[in-house]
Amino acid sequence: MAKMTHRLAIFCLMGMVSGISNAQEKDDWRIDFLSSQKLSTDTDSLKKLLTSYHFSPENFAQSLQQLHSDKVAIRKQAQSAITLMGVGVIPEIKRIYEQEAPEAQLRLGQIIEALENKSSTNKDMLIQTAVSGLLFERENPGKQHFSRKIYCQWFDQSVQDLSSGYGKLRFFGADPSESEVLNGMLRLAHKGNQDEQDQRLLLHAKDLTDKKEWPQSFQLEVKIGGGADGSGTYHVGVSIGNIRALYHPGYRGGAFRLQQVSDEKVIIPNQEMGFDPSTTKLQIMKIKVSHIKTDTVELNISIIDGENSYRTSHILKKSEIGKIETISLDRSGRSGGDALFDDLFFDYSEGK
Repeated sequence: MAKMTHRLAIFCLMGMVSGISNAQEKDDWRIDFLSSQKLSTDTDSLKKLLTSYHFSPENFAQSLQQLHSDKVAIRKQAQSAITLMGVGVIPEIKRIYEQEAPEAQLRLGQIIEALENKSSTNKDMLIQTAVSGLLFERENPGKQHFSRKIYCQWFDQSVQDLSSGYGKLRFFGADPSESEVLNGMLRLAHKGNQDEQDQRLLLHAKDLTDKKEWPQSFQLEVKIGGGADGSGTYHVGVSIGNIRALYHPGYRGGAFRLQQVSDEKVIIPNQEMGFDPSTTKLQIMKIKVSHIKTDTVELNISIIDGENSYRTSHILKKSEIGKIETISLDRSGRSGGDALFDDLFFDYSEGK
């Protein structure tokens, strides 16, 4: 009877742990993301998926063969599988590259670019992060993987009116009905020509954490850009607290600067970026935030436009950047083109 009671207690404890795990995963970006990629999220499926990520000559040869399939879905799956093998697969790709058919070369080139650029918004990379994080937490109840403190938004659901925001992002500014999410992209627009008015989608710390402010360090990446209409009369950017990092799509040199959101006071005046930001494709903006002391914050910013890139670093007073309660995607200007955004990645795990 004592053995039966002991077994029953263990069974109940396992059930409680499983229940806690399931409850924690109900509002989990990793579950939603993997499901959107049509991947099973039960533990056995995740383990099999993680095993397939490891590079081996056998795995590579099998995926390379599938890269020549007459079915598009299989070719895409093979491209993802090779990407997930990590940077160790690059020498093998380069070894066989010249022997491959044109489309295979195109896909292999895209794999190398994704692995070398280490883009945080690369979905294949995020699959690996999500799978690893979920398995770690399921195998170590009570411990938290860094991937839990990540927010991703791909704007894959169309919305014609942003009055209610988008996901956990809240709209601020002029008529929200002028802005929309369409064809997998966020479009912030301002049709008026009287007053300069911001259009912003904000992510509040309190909506993701139990804190009013974001942690001491974090990083984000987003695809960003705008149309050619009225280049120089409007700008796009990302705000961190009360500081906005912005530039002008299609404008000569881009005119990058830092200014305060509250009163548009310029903190760092216009700087040449070394290239004219394209209006036919989006740039990638990366921002890393680090608190150096209690009264200073460092911003490391990169803007990448194909082979062109601009990098800058600035140390700001805490009084300039204010309380870092929000990050936001911004457009401002009386006229000009729409601001365009896609693939937002935000890591607030403090590098752990």
